[in-house]
Parts: sequence; structure tokens; C-alpha cells
Amino acid sequence: MRRAAVVDIGTNSVLYLLAEQAADGRVVGCWQKAESPRLGENLDVTGRIAEKPLERTIAVLKQFRGMAESHRPDRLVAVGTHLFRKADNRKEVIRRLMQETGIAVEVLTEREEAQQSYRGAVYGRILDEPVVVVDIGGGSTEAALGVNGRLQEAESLPLGAVSLTERTIRHDPLSPEETTRIDASADAAVTERLAPLLRRGKQLVAVGGTVTTLAALNLGMTRYDPAVVDGTVLGEEDVLHYFHVLTAASMNERKAMLVFDPDRADIIAAGTALFKAVMRAGSFRRVLVSDRGLRFGIALREFQTEKNSENLLERESS
Repeated sequence: MRRAAVVDIGTNSVLYLLAEQAADGRVVGCWQKAESPRLGENLDVTGRIAEKPLERTIAVLKQFRGMAESHRPDRLVAVGTHLFRKADNRKEVIRRLMQETGIAVEVLTEREEAQQSYRGAVYGRILDEPVVVVDIGGGSTEAALGVNGRLQEAESLPLGAVSLTERTIRHDPLSPEETTRIDASADAAVTERLAPLLRRGKQLVAVGGTVTTLAALNLGMTRYDPAVVDGTVLGEEDVLHYFHVLTAASMNERKAMLVFDPDRADIIAAGTALFKAVMRAGSFRRVLVSDRGLRFGIALREFQTEKNSENLLERESS
């Protein structure tokens, strides 16, 4: 049995996964944790990662570092996505994270992010090919098209649940004009950038906080259970229903709905608008929800390569 700990640092969330590979090669996730320090807060406006979000993220990474030490993985790997590609001060932030937490951040390219998200989402599944995997993040939305587990094409839209929220929402609850604007903005962006790829897919698989939150809502969860959410199917009518419910609700009402993840209450309406636009642009009537995304794809990569074989925990202790 081998173990890998993976930390995914995104615009809204920092995610931790402990994965194991058994002697037969099968990889399973055995522990995961999510926090929402929103490192990319106002990044869309300023182009920089601010001090307060950075301090919140450092606290989360210290917590995850301690968790990893107790889990004793063979490898600890941290990856950064859209916000690190966009932020003008990314080098300074990466250096600060290393100095204060001992965690080195590998910044993924758009294609690397799409490839590993796709790989994690389709692992161990029997799917109708070709498959489109969509990941609605805080700052960007990735779409990947593949056949038989192999990525063929990927596209990234620099718009996510956080950035769309910051651009369009000012009132609580949303005004009718804001609901119309958020819907139209999501449709226009997805149609322009992602529609050609989406239309080539036969089956849609989705990862990321927006769609797993919708699945948990649909299941009536009060506590998030990844094993139950993974493999859930949502229909087009479900997504449309939650778009109307979430955009009509106040912040406190959304927090009450999302008792398993109240920190997502302010961005879930925008994320749902983006996902509704994805389904519409690709003419998908159903979506398979996967709780295994980028983190799981990175774990698979680590078990199959010696590229990052040096354990960062051991490096620091030496």
C-alpha cells in the first residue's frame, strides 16, 4: 500500500485528499477535507492576491500540513490553478507559502489542469464516449474532451463562480435584473468559448464545488458525504430548478440550504448559472457528478511517475 497526499489550491477553496494505491494498482481516496479561504478574493479586479486571503490560506495549509504528517504519505504534492496563472504577484505568494508552511506549489497550465481533472473524473467508470468533463472553479471553468481515458482537447474559460459573482451581484437577494444579467453573462461566455468542444461530447461528467453542492442539495444532505455524491446523476430540470431557487433566496436562506457548506452560499448562484449554461450549450439533458476531480487526477499521476518521488515532508525534516 502506498499513500499520496494532494492539496489543490484554487480561487475559492483549498482541498486535501489522501489517496492510497493497493498492491493490485487500484487507487482509492481514503480521506478528504475542504476549506474556503478564498485566496482569489477580488483578484478579478486587482490582478493580485491580497494579504488577508493569503493569511487565511496559510492557516489552512498549516492545518493540512499537520494532517498530512499524521497520515504519513509517501508524497505530499500541492498544485495551484487559475489564480496562480493570473495573479501578478504569484511568485511572491508561492515563495511566502513555502516559507510559512513548507509546502511547495506546482502551478498547472490550463491543459495540465484539464488533463488531470479529466483523468480523475473518468477513473474506474464505464462511460459513453466521447466524454466531456467540466470543472467550474472559482476563477475559471475548464472543459476537457476525451475518449477511452485519453484527453483529446481542452479549453479554459477565465470565468468561474467567484469572478462571475464579483462582476454581477450586488444585492441580497439578487434583484430580477441581476438574475437576468448573471444568466446572460454565463450563457454568452460559455457559448463563445466552450460550446464547440461541449457539442462534441456524448456524455457530460462534472466535478468541482458547484456541481457537487447541487448534487448534495438534490440528495437532501445535511452533512456532505463524497461517497454518496460521487456517481449521482442530475437532470437538466434539476439544475434549472436550483438556479431559480438559489437566485430567489437571500444569503441566509442559501446558507440554511447549504448547511454542509455555508461558505459557498454567496457564489453558488453564479456557479449554477455557469453550469446551466454548460448543459444548454452542449445540449446535455443529464450530468454524471464526480467527486473525483483534479486532486484525484494528481494522485493518479503521482502513483505512476517518479518525477516527484522526493517526499517534501522528508525534505524539510532533513
